[in-house]
Amino acid sequence: AEGEADDLIGRQLRTNQGRYIGVFGNDSDFAVAHGCRLVAYELFPLGREVLQAVWKCQALPQLPQTGALSCWSPGLLSEALGVEEAQLPAVALLAGCDLSRQILNRCEQRGWVQPSGFHELAKVAVATQSPTNEWEQYLRDEGEQQELQEVWSRVWRSYGHGPECSEVGRTLAEVVPDE
Repeated sequence: AEGEADDLIGRQLRTNQGRYIGVFGNDSDFAVAHGCRLVAYELFPLGREVLQAVWKCQALPQLPQTGALSCWSPGLLSEALGVEEAQLPAVALLAGCDLSRQILNRCEQRGWVQPSGFHELAKVAVATQSPTNEWEQYLRDEGEQQELQEVWSRVWRSYGHGPECSEVGRTLAEVVPDE
């Protein structure tokens, strides 16, 4: 969304593979963004203690010298949801990511019922040729439909997915207007 560093961080992770492990946080955008990994606080040893120390500008707790690090990646998330990795931006759009939250709220106020849970959202994303089709009947005019197309384009690009991701990516890229 505007003013956030998500796009910049995502590009850094994609272009510097191997240099960074991932993003330490709770921003699910990094579990969706192509080439990124999310190390959620809950999955990190002493994650909450590290976070509190950072917030309070205190010394970090002693971390284990060895061990496994759990994280989410687009591949793991797509496998868990039963969708292609290139379909994750559509799931994020319908879930109400940073960029689509306002449109989602308007559609819900006008009668759209969001499927419960990410597995159900994933089914809707797969079933529709374009995730924007799901909301078109809830938009009042061409201006709102154009806004939705622009948001979808920004979501697609923000997550760093491109036609090279998969066959699904090629299909989805066809409905994303070029900038």
